[in-house]
Amino acid sequence: MKKFKCITVALLMLSFTSCGNANTSNKSSDEGVSNKTDEQSKSLNLTSDPKADLEKAQKAGNVVFLVITGTGATGLDNIINIANQANKKVKKSVVIQLNKDDNANSKLVTKYGIAGVAVPFVLVISSKGYAVGGLAAGQATADALVKLVPSPKYDEVLVAINSKNPVFVVASKKTFTDKAAVMANCKAAAKKLANNAPVIIEVDMSDANETAFLTQIGVDMSSANTATVVITSGGNVSGNYIGVTDVQKLADAAVKVVKSCCPSGSSSGCGKK
Repeated sequence: MKKFKCITVALLMLSFTSCGNANTSNKSSDEGVSNKTDEQSKSLNLTSDPKADLEKAQKAGNVVFLVITGTGATGLDNIINIANQANKKVKKSVVIQLNKDDNANSKLVTKYGIAGVAVPFVLVISSKGYAVGGLAAGQATADALVKLVPSPKYDEVLVAINSKNPVFVVASKKTFTDKAAVMANCKAAAKKLANNAPVIIEVDMSDANETAFLTQIGVDMSSANTATVVITSGGNVSGNYIGVTDVQKLADAAVKVVKSCCPSGSSSGCGKK
């Protein structure tokens, strides 16, 4: 059973014990990693207003390592240091602090579903503004936080499902001769579902930044043909096809009702056809 069969982490209230938790890496540990210069590491003139700072970070396309604090939090300096280390490894990222017990932050607490997390805690927010996972003080390391940062194409998928759209992920290489036909059928299938047309996201299988993402959604990276992975608007993988696939089959998969994955916090059997 492949690990990445549910991507509802940012579509629904964030759950730190089910899909998309710290045990599921969205990228390889080397992806997006850099040794920032002091100039690159500077913040976006951040203030003490988490809401304004988060908006500023999203506008600039920065990943956020959001350090959650609150009543009774201990070891705050250590977890901030860990977040800062992660910040130095991710090219465009910032560290922001948020006190979940401050009434001024109540809307953010609700938005990210962090009312019940044990503090201190680091929540990872993608460059598109979606919470994708987090780690408590006893689990957090810089590398573990970096692994939670979604790849660019995974972030596009999050945008689509948060807009309630199904997705056709088309993974190919420049040398594949079937890509044009696969894309034509995906577009034809999307046209059939005009009221809920899937978003077509093309991914280059040669892009090392996307290898972990493609592997997690079930793409056979050794394939000599284009792969199409269908993800429902609920964030579940409902189809995985190699080569040119029948238009109706793609359309049916896009609207297929898939049993909610991770029942009772378990991903067992999730996404199976």
